[in-house]
Amino acid sequence: MHPRRLLALPILAGLAILVADRLLWDAPLGLGAALLALALGAAVVVRGTPRPAAWAAVAMAAVLLLIDPGPLATILAVLALGGAALLARGWRPAAPAAAGRAVAGALLAALPRVIRDAYAVRRLRGRPLGISAWIVPLLGAAGFLVLFGIGNPVIGQWWGRLGDWLAEIGLPAPGRIVLWWAALFGAWTLARARSRAQTLQAVAAAVREPDALWTMRCLIAFNLAFVVQNACDLLYLWGGAGLPEGMTYASYAHRGAYPLVAAALLAGAFVLLCVRPGGVAERSPAARWLVLAFLIQTVVLAASSWWRLDLYVEAYGLSRWRLAALAWIGLVGLGLALIAWRIWRQRSGRWLVEANAWAVLAVLLVAALGDTDGLIANHNVERCLRGDASFDLAYIESLGVAALPALERLDHRRTDVATAAAIARLRGELHDQLSDWRGWSWRRLAVRSELAATASAPRARLLPAAR
Repeated sequence: MHPRRLLALPILAGLAILVADRLLWDAPLGLGAALLALALGAAVVVRGTPRPAAWAAVAMAAVLLLIDPGPLATILAVLALGGAALLARGWRPAAPAAAGRAVAGALLAALPRVIRDAYAVRRLRGRPLGISAWIVPLLGAAGFLVLFGIGNPVIGQWWGRLGDWLAEIGLPAPGRIVLWWAALFGAWTLARARSRAQTLQAVAAAVREPDALWTMRCLIAFNLAFVVQNACDLLYLWGGAGLPEGMTYASYAHRGAYPLVAAALLAGAFVLLCVRPGGVAERSPAARWLVLAFLIQTVVLAASSWWRLDLYVEAYGLSRWRLAALAWIGLVGLGLALIAWRIWRQRSGRWLVEANAWAVLAVLLVAALGDTDGLIANHNVERCLRGDASFDLAYIESLGVAALPALERLDHRRTDVATAAAIARLRGELHDQLSDWRGWSWRRLAVRSELAATASAPRARLLPAAR
């Protein structure tokens, strides 16, 4: 792309930073995230050919974030925005698995273009500075450290101290800087999510054959980031060393299974990219050792994550992970049945992949759009009302405002100070989220409507019929 045509990209990225800072920083995710998705999607679609399918993909991203802006909905919204960017450039989607690979590949291939485009805009000549080649690997390592900070209170404490130091000298907090970088890379990547020939074949080739030196740099940076997390776990979780003052082993072990599992999944995906046929691990002995080290560290991280999870869900009853395990077992069973059907009907391997992709997509959409937290809370409250002594009020409260209707029903049957306090805290959280228009979501408004209807109903109607 000619540098003059690239001049619009810094403007788009700057506007994305301003809008993201206004809509997301220091505010609950909800309507603000949906509006940001609409703004980014509209800007990218207008730069291409505004096809109806592209606008539909943008609308899907906004709806996903408006209904319930959780991690899964965010991932699906990003993929929808990537699809909108490609659709606006003439892409014709194929079956789900192929379309998903195409969108993910296009976004991954567009990431390195951000650095190259920045140099083109500045009209740099000659070989770029060596540090510039480490920008993407270091940002990736920083992303892992952010996940580790969420899941590891020791690393989270280090992030907090860094934020306090930056505040003292008048600089923005680390989280705000991360938001700015995410907005910049997100907007620029969406704008550049295409190959030079505007065909996905070149994009897929770029993802299949990453630069060996770039991959080595990523392996080095990612290994160092994982060393920090695994060293903390080996020292505190497995070794029993003394924790920093004010921190307990329970808080260390129970915190952050989800971010650590997410980090393990991302690491596994990167390992698959490195060890595929013809990949960098086959061409370089040093890369093989780095991949092996990274794989071992990912296994250690996964083991620590599962130990944390086991400690976190000691109580009986339904939990998010147990619900996810049920869905996973169902997908595995369906996959085995599809394999048997493929053998019997002599279907192709591509048919098997696409059939599994449809099943995974269906499960992801149900999980993203369904009220899973409300389902968990209702199930555990019903067990409690039947006399189950393993009811964990703290866990139900941790599910958030979606648990409010179930806790209200429990409070009508078994009023106690702890339940009333949990309801009061969640009501305050719901009020705070809805008091800011940026925090509006369909799920939160539905909970508020259900609570209003419950409060206006006669108390007798809230009690079950006598048996």
